[in-house]
Amino acid sequence: SLVLRAQGGKDFPAACPQSAKISVSTAEPWALLLQSSAEISASKQTAIPNLPPGRLRITAGDLGPGCYQTGDAVVDLSDNVPQPFAVEVGAAGSIEGTLGKGAAPTASYAVVLLDSDSSPENASQLAYPDAEGRFVFASLKPGRYRIAAVLAAEGQRSRWVKDFSGMKEIDVHAGAPAVMELARPASEGGAQ
Repeated sequence: SLVLRAQGGKDFPAACPQSAKISVSTAEPWALLLQSSAEISASKQTAIPNLPPGRLRITAGDLGPGCYQTGDAVVDLSDNVPQPFAVEVGAAGSIEGTLGKGAAPTASYAVVLLDSDSSPENASQLAYPDAEGRFVFASLKPGRYRIAAVLAAEGQRSRWVKDFSGMKEIDVHAGAPAVMELARPASEGGAQ
């Protein structure tokens, strides 16, 4: 039995739907492709019949732009499973930041954001600070990110971030903004 629940049993986020379509797939190294789907809700339990024993991954989809599944939901049917098993969702997070003082004007910079588990499927995001140096990344999936300020003109000639080790890491939590200040790079090619 499955139920949709707010992360940590808190109040259900307004940004999240009261029901979601889930897919169930095997997390075992079996030579078969198991794919099952169902609609679950926050108001009642939904039983998914005829599943094999073993570890299964449950993924919620179609949650909308302001809502995310908060963790990897893996259940082991060969063991005791809490009834109902909760698929947790949470509101999107955000980053609200400012650039520190620097020699170049604010308009010369861009802020690059990468998912810390960055892959070709996860594109980088860019924000351009306003005249006061403020920037925002909204509707972010909760998790860990890498962030850096770079000279925007440099991106026209080469990669946005040459050295990933110079990027700061930041944790984005569901439903709350992460507030930060970024230093401006001292020279071309630098990331802060």
